[in-house]
Order: sequence, then structure tokens, then C-alpha cells
Amino acid sequence: MNAVVEPTPARRPAVPLVALLVVVTALGVLAAVGTAGLVTRLGSAPVDACTAEVATVQRAMDAMMADQGIVAVSPQDSASDTFTDLPAGSGTLPLAPRYLPLAPTTGHYTWDADGTVTQAACP
Repeated sequence: MNAVVEPTPARRPAVPLVALLVVVTALGVLAAVGTAGLVTRLGSAPVDACTAEVATVQRAMDAMMADQGIVAVSPQDSASDTFTDLPAGSGTLPLAPRYLPLAPTTGHYTWDADGTVTQAACP
């Protein structure tokens, strides 16, 4: 009996070591640059959050005053983070929950008679 022997297929050359090292080095450089940028952004996140929150509270105050057609509220000298009964004054409505759904807020706020909100504290 004659057995037919199939020839083995030719092997493709493996990826050269130099090419592999170039790819690994490039990935390492990209990871280092990306990590440095991420760490910088994470450091400023709390400040950015506080800035955004005070703007949100100010917009809520402005919207309430515009809806109610009032130009003044009772000033609030003691800082507050809960707006379910505030601001006070003739014709006002509480900011929370209608105008400010995120009550209590992270920061504490005061405001003057014109409705200008000031951030007293923000962690």
C-alpha cells in the first residue's frame, strides 16, 4: 500500500521582536500621557462641581423670581443647603423641589435682597 504524505504548509514568519517592542513602547507612552492628563482633571473636579452647583442655585433663584414677578427676596445671612422653605419674602416660592431638584445641595449658600446667590462653603 502506498501512503500519500501531504506536505506541511509553509509557516509564516513570526512578528519580529523589534516590531513587538515598538508597539509595547508606543502603548506605554500613550498610557503615561493619558494618566497624567487624567490625574490633572481629577484634581480640579471638586472645584468644577462647586462652580456648577452655585450656578444652578442662582438659576433656580432667578427662575423663581421671574415666575413670581418679584424683584426682591428676604436676604439670607446664615448659610443653607436646604431650600424647601427658602427663600422667604412676599410672593416667593421655595426653590426645592420645583426649581431646585437637588436639595439638599452639597454647598451652603446665602443671598442678598436682589436674589444674588453667594456660596458660603463647598467641600
